[in-house]
Amino acid sequence: MLISIDYLMLLGKWKEPFLSLLQFVGRGFEGDHLLTLMQQQMISSSSDLEIRCDGRCRTCTTLLDEATGDATEIIEPSEPVSAANVDSMLKMLQEKYSTRKAKSVAAMGSMPPGCPPDLYAKIISSTCDEGSKVLLDTAAGLPATLQTCETVGCAVMLKVNARELCTIAGVDIKDIVSQSESTAAIPLSTLETAAVRMFSSYEALAFLAITDGKFPATFFTKSGQISRIEIPPLPRPVISPIGAGKLIL
Repeated sequence: MLISIDYLMLLGKWKEPFLSLLQFVGRGFEGDHLLTLMQQQMISSSSDLEIRCDGRCRTCTTLLDEATGDATEIIEPSEPVSAANVDSMLKMLQEKYSTRKAKSVAAMGSMPPGCPPDLYAKIISSTCDEGSKVLLDTAAGLPATLQTCETVGCAVMLKVNARELCTIAGVDIKDIVSQSESTAAIPLSTLETAAVRMFSSYEALAFLAITDGKFPATFFTKSGQISRIEIPPLPRPVISPIGAGKLIL
């Protein structure tokens, strides 16, 4: 789980980091190495929004078949986060954002075991107000999160992949799910049906950004506009558009 929060200060002066990362970080080599890499890449430290957990960070590996483009993901199981860790995170946010809310929040990824299904909703409730913008790059706890955004009054963009969108919206794609994501795209008409259902079900939802692996991505607005974005040929060593792109190592 990763939340990014950015906010501007009055008079153009930065009194807080422009970008902060709220996250659980596991112990051991993996967690320590992750934090080292982040400190090397980021402009500012995010240590004030980190909760170190007793479990180790998981490692995920993607194997790509260059001949077919098929991908196999080897995902290690996440170790559980304790209730005390969750309580510490929520208390920290309530204190930090008691008087000033974030201008934007991006919630990305699934949550580790031990987290309540409405954790993203609770985080948004603590950090956002009607002036905040929310990007959800996750399907975890989605109904509760979108309902909270509606209550708070913030606008939402949901970014999920095409198959996730259809599953969330209850659109039948059984004939497509049985095929590999690298060989079968979700038809635009099917995505439109799912988008209409989502917009009618959730008042706070303003935009849908839908990816479909190597196939065109689709952007929907609540007003009915639809844009298609073609994935351009990728220069080596990048060989796949999955996630942030995969490299030949």
